[in-house]
Amino acid sequence: MPNSKLTYRVTPPAAFVATSVGIVISATNSSGADIEFNKADEIQITFPDTIVANQNFTASTPEGSGYSAGKALAGNYFSVKAPFGFNLKPGDAMTITFSQVPIASDPDSGSNIGISESIGGGDPVLVSLPFEVKAAGLGIIAWLDKLVVGESQPATLNWQSSGGVQVVVSGFPTGTGQKTFPVQGEPPFLDSTIVYVPIQPQKPQQWFYTVTVYTGAGNHEQITVALQQNPPIINSYTSDPELKKIRVDASAVLSWHVQFASSVILTTPTIPNWRQPINANSYTANPGADLRKAYRFNFSQLPKTADYILTANGFSQPAVETITFTLEPVSLLYFKFSSKGGPNIIFKTDTANWNSPSKSSDPNLSTFTIYQPGGTADVYYLGSGDTVHPQIQFFDFTKKDGKFQLEWVTANLKTLVLNPNGIAITESQIANGTMEVEAAGVYTLTGTTAAGLSVNSVLEVSA
Repeated sequence: MPNSKLTYRVTPPAAFVATSVGIVISATNSSGADIEFNKADEIQITFPDTIVANQNFTASTPEGSGYSAGKALAGNYFSVKAPFGFNLKPGDAMTITFSQVPIASDPDSGSNIGISESIGGGDPVLVSLPFEVKAAGLGIIAWLDKLVVGESQPATLNWQSSGGVQVVVSGFPTGTGQKTFPVQGEPPFLDSTIVYVPIQPQKPQQWFYTVTVYTGAGNHEQITVALQQNPPIINSYTSDPELKKIRVDASAVLSWHVQFASSVILTTPTIPNWRQPINANSYTANPGADLRKAYRFNFSQLPKTADYILTANGFSQPAVETITFTLEPVSLLYFKFSSKGGPNIIFKTDTANWNSPSKSSDPNLSTFTIYQPGGTADVYYLGSGDTVHPQIQFFDFTKKDGKFQLEWVTANLKTLVLNPNGIAITESQIANGTMEVEAAGVYTLTGTTAAGLSVNSVLEVSA
């Protein structure tokens, strides 16, 4: 028979005869990936008559949980379903609370609560949860709300007692090592206390607490529970959108799911590296902007990649995962004069003002250096002081009779192509030319020198 997809637990694991108690059944995703619970999926929970006196009790689920529980219309069981479906993340649990459960009047140590799990199609998987019905008299039932915690994370130790006057919990690492709780009211007497695995040099992975109920005559019953401490786990660390490469002006949302962490730290590629505990489980990353901040005084050393390092601290050793973004090159849209002959210069890259042009020592020449991710630089030239590099000095349009007149001025070019449609400009029109087009849209001139150097100039023609 296949294993169940969820790990089931019942708390408390026992009850005293002829009492009325609350019972919680949890279904935990113990895997390392999300479990999809669809609207066709179902968990059936059956309480046998050897455990309960009757079926007159109700079930509830946390508000806004996405799943619900109720008595089946046909059949003596409770049905857990999700009307719209949901994803159960690693370490998370579905919890079903049964209120005022009437416990049978006869002791029984061999009965089970029945679970029938139908998730993802296929035959139902059956699970049995042992539940003891204890005789009246001196006795103690104890359980932890969480069996496993991370470093410095608390758990709640709960108990029910019968037939005693006080309960002593021992195992605390400080003070006398124990705490005493008076028993008050009718049995079963319910109480709880916060417990944890202490931070000690030997780094214990498991810590034990003993719960003892005493009578006035000194008779006692006791039970020991074990609290497990686990190292931190990063179940998932993803970006949305999931990109191998990213524009320098783009952002991505980083999301993660962590278990057993005492703190979570996100390190971003700024200088000094921004590294501090983060309470949320998501962060909007701006790789290009972060690197610009870090290298604002030294663009020529701008790296090509940006690392976002997630560190989950806790018991034993931290868990570390890294998402690396590779920045795409920055493209020039235009570097030109705003009118024929200048002198005013306008420029644009495919990002928002990545760099600014600078004057050279020649008053007739301006240069525009785009420092690219990865430490390279693209240099563009504009003005009569340069006779080698490709230039598209002017590119604009005028509207006439419902059509559009494109006009350009270039320098040092051997060929010139207009897109869309890859129109080759005739030689006589390369240095100074015009062309009439009928449609608005984006037009691109690509000029190439005899040595094979090229430059683009993009023009948005609008009506």
